[in-house]
Amino acid sequence: MNQKEFNSIILVIVIVVILVGAVEYFAFVKNSEPIAQQTTSTSPQTKTPVSTQTPKVETTNWISFFSIKNTGIKPDFSFKHPTNWIQKGSIDGGDASYIPFYDKDKYSQKCDEPVNGATTCHVTGQVASALVSGPSMAPAKIEYDSEIREAITIGGYQGTKIVGTVKSGIELNAYIGEQGQKEMRVMVPNVNGIRFEFTMLVESKADEAIFSEILKTIVF
Repeated sequence: MNQKEFNSIILVIVIVVILVGAVEYFAFVKNSEPIAQQTTSTSPQTKTPVSTQTPKVETTNWISFFSIKNTGIKPDFSFKHPTNWIQKGSIDGGDASYIPFYDKDKYSQKCDEPVNGATTCHVTGQVASALVSGPSMAPAKIEYDSEIREAITIGGYQGTKIVGTVKSGIELNAYIGEQGQKEMRVMVPNVNGIRFEFTMLVESKADEAIFSEILKTIVF
């Protein structure tokens, strides 16, 4: 091999090395290019506003209750209540009288066998009560969890409205609901010398609206 042929071979090798290097360089640069991130456009979610409006209560067909006419209990007072309520008798304790009201769709009564001539009955479905008591009857102590009290005028008399949850670990005689249930109550301490209370079990905003409408109809 002469010097000229040797130089030609060297030149070809150099050119091949340069081409291979160039190809690898461009391949490296291409792979190193930043990948454009795709952004997914998400439209903001629209939250449905929670209604704070008081439900409208239809009172056109409500039933009128009259204490003397319906139970013989004095003093004479009256109010209107929903059509699905029924009034089942009363408990007269002399200086205090208790009038329960029930949801007619939930009302049931089961009585035990008489013991020594006395029969005990278990009643379910109560939704409200009215209580009247004279001056000789000490009022029961009423306390609730998360209790809210406010002054209110009922039938022209000053009273107190109470909203709260029945406490645990207390005697339930003075309450309609079980422990943990919510009640609304109005107490009028002096209606011509008589104490008046109306209590209702509430489970929804609609029940609260019904309670407010009943208070508007109370007449002494």
